[in-house]
Amino acid sequence: MEDIRLHLVDLLSEVTVFPSKDLLVSILSNKCIEIQDEELPNNEALQSILRASREIERKTGVSPLCISQGTYKHEIKGKDVETPIFLRNVEPYLTQSGSIRFDRVGELELNPYLKNLLLEKSSDTFKNIEELELSSRIDKEKLDNSKSYIGNFDPRRFAFIREIKSLTQEDINYSSALVEIYGNEVENNIKFQDKDKDLFPIDSAQSMVTQTINEQSILVQGPPGTGKSQVLSNFLGHTLNNKKTALVVSEKQSAIDILCAQLDAKRLMSLYFKLPSKNTNRAFIDSLKKSWDTIDNSKISYHKPCFKDLIKNRKKFNLIAKVAQEENCSTLNLIETIDLPASVKLENLPQSNVRFADLNAVKAAWEAIPTGNAHIIRHFRKPGIDLGFKLLKKEVLKSISVLSNLSQIKTWYDAKKYLEKSLSYHSFNSEPYTSYGKHLNNKGSFFLKNYNEYEKLKGKLNILKEQQLHWKNPPTYDELTILEKDFNQRKGVFTLILWRSKWRKYTRAPQLNPVEQIKKRKAYFKALNKLNKVQEKLYSVGFNDLEIELPIVSKLLKSTNLTSWSEFQKENTATKHRDIYYCLSGLKRYFKLADEDEPLKFLESFIHIEDFLFEYWSSIEEIPPSLLPFWNDDLSYFISTIKEALKRRIFLEHPSLDGYTKKKMFSETNLVNNKFDSEALQLSKNILHTWSTEFKRLETLTRKDPRKLSAEEKALRKKLKRGKSILTREFAKKRSHKPIRELLSSEARPWIDVLKPIWLGNPSLLADHLPMEKEMFDFVVSDESSQLLLSHSIGAFQRGKKSIICGDPQQMVPSSYFKKKQTIEMSLLQHAFYHLPKIFLSNHYRSKHPRLIAFSNANFYENRLKSFQDVNAIEDSIEHHFVPDGIFHERQNKKEAEAVAQKIENEIDTKSKIGIVAFSEVQLQLIHECLKSEIRVKLNKRIEEKSAFSHSLENVQGDECDLLLISMGYGFNKDGNFEMRFGPINIHGGHHRLNVLFSRARQKIHYFSSVELGDFTKSNNEGVQHLVKWFELMSQTNKPMPHHKYLKFEEIIRMSDGFDDLLSYTRVYQDRGYAIEI
Repeated sequence: MEDIRLHLVDLLSEVTVFPSKDLLVSILSNKCIEIQDEELPNNEALQSILRASREIERKTGVSPLCISQGTYKHEIKGKDVETPIFLRNVEPYLTQSGSIRFDRVGELELNPYLKNLLLEKSSDTFKNIEELELSSRIDKEKLDNSKSYIGNFDPRRFAFIREIKSLTQEDINYSSALVEIYGNEVENNIKFQDKDKDLFPIDSAQSMVTQTINEQSILVQGPPGTGKSQVLSNFLGHTLNNKKTALVVSEKQSAIDILCAQLDAKRLMSLYFKLPSKNTNRAFIDSLKKSWDTIDNSKISYHKPCFKDLIKNRKKFNLIAKVAQEENCSTLNLIETIDLPASVKLENLPQSNVRFADLNAVKAAWEAIPTGNAHIIRHFRKPGIDLGFKLLKKEVLKSISVLSNLSQIKTWYDAKKYLEKSLSYHSFNSEPYTSYGKHLNNKGSFFLKNYNEYEKLKGKLNILKEQQLHWKNPPTYDELTILEKDFNQRKGVFTLILWRSKWRKYTRAPQLNPVEQIKKRKAYFKALNKLNKVQEKLYSVGFNDLEIELPIVSKLLKSTNLTSWSEFQKENTATKHRDIYYCLSGLKRYFKLADEDEPLKFLESFIHIEDFLFEYWSSIEEIPPSLLPFWNDDLSYFISTIKEALKRRIFLEHPSLDGYTKKKMFSETNLVNNKFDSEALQLSKNILHTWSTEFKRLETLTRKDPRKLSAEEKALRKKLKRGKSILTREFAKKRSHKPIRELLSSEARPWIDVLKPIWLGNPSLLADHLPMEKEMFDFVVSDESSQLLLSHSIGAFQRGKKSIICGDPQQMVPSSYFKKKQTIEMSLLQHAFYHLPKIFLSNHYRSKHPRLIAFSNANFYENRLKSFQDVNAIEDSIEHHFVPDGIFHERQNKKEAEAVAQKIENEIDTKSKIGIVAFSEVQLQLIHECLKSEIRVKLNKRIEEKSAFSHSLENVQGDECDLLLISMGYGFNKDGNFEMRFGPINIHGGHHRLNVLFSRARQKIHYFSSVELGDFTKSNNEGVQHLVKWFELMSQTNKPMPHHKYLKFEEIIRMSDGFDDLLSYTRVYQDRGYAIEI
C-alpha cells in the first residue's frame, strides 16, 4: 500500500506547518495573559479568553485552556518570537473575592510545536526545563523559566501528528478500514449475523446501513433533519447486539452527546465510555468500576426473543415488494389487486398468464376497437393474429369447407375428439406404419408370439454359449454322438487311455464331467435349431434385419391405439383424414374455443364481420395476447375479470399472500409501531445479557481449577487474574491512576473490552489516550465528517476493521484552527466521498412545515428530501421582519439587534425551544447587550438548560429548535451603500452555511434584516447568490395548504420504499395529528 504511505507523507508535511500566529508558536498578548500565581483579576480580557474556551469545549468536547511554563526565544523568518515550552490543562474557579483561580487538572506536556521542532534533531523526550537545559541540542540562553501564561493553547489538537508519523513507516501494515477509505478492496469477514432488530425506529434508507455494512465500509450522506444520529445509534445497537466493538469520533461534541443520550435512553450506559477532556484517566476508572459493579451484581436473565411481529411483517412486505418488482408494478398496485373482492367465479375465468403490464394496456386497447364483436375477438390466439388477416381468412374458408361435410361435428368438444382420431389417422399414413403396419393386424398376435419366442431363445442361447467356452475344438452334433458312445464303451485300461486322449483333443478342461458337457452341448444345438425356425417364420412375413426391425414393431404395438388402427384398416379415406387433421389442428392453433362452442358457426361469424376485422385488424394486433380471452364489450367487467385472473395467478405462485389485505396490513403496522418501545427495551436487555454473560464467563474462568484447563485456557486465566488485580488496585485509588493507554496495553485489556465495547470522543482525545493498535475495534464510526479533517481521523481508521462515515458535503467544511491549513487540507467526508458506496437519507423529519426545508431541498438536494407536514403546523412558517431604519456600522446593526431582542422578550416564556443566530459574533453580542437584564438572565438559564441556544452562524451546525430567530446584521452603511459583504458567507463554500442555518427550525423562522430582495445587485459570489434565493423564497406568498386531518393508508404505501418506510411514515403522520383511513 505504498500509495497510502506516500499520501500520508504528503499529509504530514502539510499539517506540521504551524502558522506563526498560533499560540503554540508565539505568545500573543491579545490571546493570553501572563500569570504570576494561581489567581488573576476577573477582567474583560480574561473573560474573553474564558468565553472562547467554553465555546471550543462546547463544540469539540476538548478544553483548550492551559497554563504555560517557560518560554523559548528564537527567530521565525527574521522575527523574534517567544514559544511556550510546557503546557498543562487548568480549570478556572471564581473565588469569594471575585478573582479567578486556576486548578491544574492535567499532566505537564511539552509543547507539540517545540517537540516537532526539537525532535527533528533529537529523539530525546523532555519532562521539565531542567532536562531541556541538559540537552546539547538546546541553546540555554534562549530558555526562560520565569514566565507563565494563561490562554487557549490546546496542545492536544496536535496529537494526530504523532499518529500520522507512525503510519508513514515503510514496514507499517494498514488496517482494513484505512485501506478502504483510499478506494482499495479488502477481504473482511466482520458481519452482523443478527441485523433485523433496532433500538430506535428507522426508515428504509436508514435500514440500508446495516444491510450494506456487511459487504464493505460505507458513507452515509445525511442532510439536515434526516436522522443521522438515529442511524448511528441503531448501528451501535447492532454492534453491541452482535458482540462487536466500535470507536466513534467526531469534532462536534453535540454529536457525541446525542449518541450517548440515545444509548442512555436504552439503559446501555454501562457499555460505552465517552472520553472527557479533563481528568480523563480518573473518569475512565470511575466509569469502568461502575460498569464492573453493575454487571457483576446483575442477575443473568434469559435472552428473550423480540420483534417477532416486526420481522414477520417485514418478510411479508419484502415478498410483496419482490413480487411487485417481478410484475413491474408498484407495491400499492399489487396490494390493491390482491385485496380486491372476488367479482368473478373462478370456474368462469379463462386460463391466462395475464400480467400487470397487460392490465395497464386494457383501456387503450379497448378504446381503439368499437364494441359489438367481443364474441369473436375473445377467441383469437396470437398465432392467428400474427398470421395476418388475409391468410387467416383463407384458413377460415378452408376450415368451413371441411367442417360443412362433417355432420358428426357440432361442438368443439366433438371436434377435439375427431381431431384425436384424425391425428391418429394422419400418423398411420406415415413411416413407420407404411412399412410395418401390417404386423399390427389382429392386435399383432402373430408378431408378439414369435417376437417373444425369439427373445426368449436368444437369452437362452447366450447362457449356453458361456458354457461352451471350454471346448478347444467344438464338436458337431454327430461328433458328440460318437464321443458319448465311446465314453459309454470304455472298459479296460487301453480303451480308457484311448478315450482320454481323444477327449483332450476337444476340450481345454479334461477334468470336467464329460457326460454333463456333452448334455449341455446337445441342449445348445437344440435351442439353436428352435431359434432358426422362429427366424424363418419372421423372415417369411417380410422382416429383413431382425435386430433393427423387431424393436420398431414392438414399440409401435405399445404406442398405437389398436382399435383405431383396426378401424383405419377398414376405411379407405387417407386423403379425407389428412384434410380434417389440418383443418382442426389449424383451428386449435389460431382460435381459443370452449367445449360448448360450435366451430362452424364461429367461422361463419368471422366471415360475416370480415369488413370490421379488416378495418380494425391493426388495432387487434396491438392487443396483448393475455387479454384476448377476457375481451368484453363492457369495459368495467373486462377489467374486473382481468384483475381476478391476475390475483388468482399471484396466489397460485405465492400462496402466503392469499388473504393479505390493506386493512390487515394497517392493523399489523399499528401493532408493530405500538409494540416498538417495549420490544426495543427487551432488545436492550438482551444486549446487556449478552455482555454480562461474556463478563461472567471470564469471571468463572478465573475461579476454575487450573489442573482441569487446557494450556490455552490456563494462559488466559493467568492473564485475566493479573488484569483483574491491576483494575482492582486502580479502583481503590483516589488519584494518580494509570494512563488509559497503559491499561489497554496491559493484562487488563480483556476486561476492558468486555466492559467498554463502545468508545466515543473527539479525535484528538482518542489519539492522546488510545494506543495506536491496528484494528483494535471492529468498526470506526465518524459523525459530522464534513467538519472532520482527514489528518485528524487517520489514526482512528487505523484502529478499525470497517467504517461508517456519516456527514453531508452540503454542510459546513472543517472548522480548522488555521485558515491556511483549512484551504489546503480536505475533510474526511470529501476524501471518502469518491471511494466508498453512499447511502442518501431522504426523509426529513425535523421541519413540521415543508416550507421550512424548501430552501435547502431546492438549492442543495435537488428536491430529493421528503418532508411531513404537521396538521397544526404554523402556516406562516417563515416570517421576514424588515427593519427599515437599520444601519450597519462598525460591524453591527443596533436597530436590528433591538428588534431581535424585543422578539426574544416576547418568546422567552414560551415552552418552545428558541434558537438565536447572528451572521457574526459581534452582532450576536450586541443582541445580548440589547436585552433587558431580567430577560438576559432568563435566556442564559434556558441556554444552560438547553431549551435555547445562541450562536454565531459559524457554530450553529448540530443544533435545532422550534423557533429560530436570525439576525442578518449586514445592510446599508451610514453612506447609504450596501456592499454585500457578509463575512463567512462570501468565502469559498460559504453558501453551505446558509444550508445549515435555514434548516434548524422545527416550527418557524423569524428572519430579521435591514435590506429587502430589491436591494441586492447582481453578484458572481455563490454565497451571495444563495442568500438572494433565500430572500426570493421569503418574498413568495405562502399559499395556505388545505388542512386534511385524514390521510389514506394507500398514500403511505405509495410513498414507502419498504416496510421500514411504512412503519416510519405511519408513525410520523399519526404523531403529527393525522387520522389514517383504510
